Amino acid sequence: MAASRMGFPEMYSTLRSSKRLTTGLNSGDLPAVRLFSEYVLPLYHLEKAGKKHGVMNHLRRSKSPLLHPDFLKTPSLVDAPLLPLKEAITSLVALIDEKPDVSFQEVLLCVSASNLFSLPQSLFPFAENIEAIDEADETDETDETDEKVSSLDAIRNFLQTPYNQIESYRDYVAGEGAFDTHQGVKGREFKRVLVVMDDEEAGGFLFSYEKLFEVKSPTKNDIDKLAKGEETGVDRTRRLFYVTCTRAEDSLALVAYSNNPELLKQNVINKGWFNEGEIVVR
Repeated sequence: MAASRMGFPEMYSTLRSSKRLTTGLNSGDLPAVRLFSEYVLPLYHLEKAGKKHGVMNHLRRSKSPLLHPDFLKTPSLVDAPLLPLKEAITSLVALIDEKPDVSFQEVLLCVSASNLFSLPQSLFPFAENIEAIDEADETDETDETDEKVSSLDAIRNFLQTPYNQIESYRDYVAGEGAFDTHQGVKGREFKRVLVVMDDEEAGGFLFSYEKLFEVKSPTKNDIDKLAKGEETGVDRTRRLFYVTCTRAEDSLALVAYSNNPELLKQNVINKGWFNEGEIVVR
């Protein structure tokens, strides 16, 4: 839901198609994406801002192979040991600046060709001129699983999407965007809050606003759990609803997508949660 509203729907949907990648994708820890969000993107911004000292610090922290002592001792580089590094940065920035619709694949090949950064193992099948392995980033992302889209195919599809979506994605996982998950805002407060509730777009199964608002009937499993005094999806959803509604300091707006908005409206009025004048159906 945040991806479609913040501008990174293609890169997100391709990776989310593989269940094995979803957790790392949502947390910002997926190595195949971190190469772009935590290595390439900061380098680009530092270079464009003319922060040469910041560029070098970033490359040192990133352990760029072009700054490795053994590489710098290469006989052909005695007179200009940092020349390959400068050329690699220039090529990368030029590629991003001169081609607005550049893909992640093209950026990957540029980084790989110059050996500017070590690549995570999951990107090896899609890169050339690989000389370094970042063991800390090794993962079993490419293991085949019994799912409709394999991790390998998901990453392949992701690499064909526009690189310019990486900035919005990074803002989101860093908590710096306009949207966050219900769980992500717990304990925080804001002057104005907009809560977006859409079971279909969220694509989950642990929560259901349609059931909370009694637009959708409970399942047999829901009824059985309720009879046993066990937690149901409605219980979990009610807690989320409470969390989001109590984040607002000054104003609160709730947007609920529903298959039956008129029924939803009547139900929440009957519950005494809202007055009729507070609800607009579109």
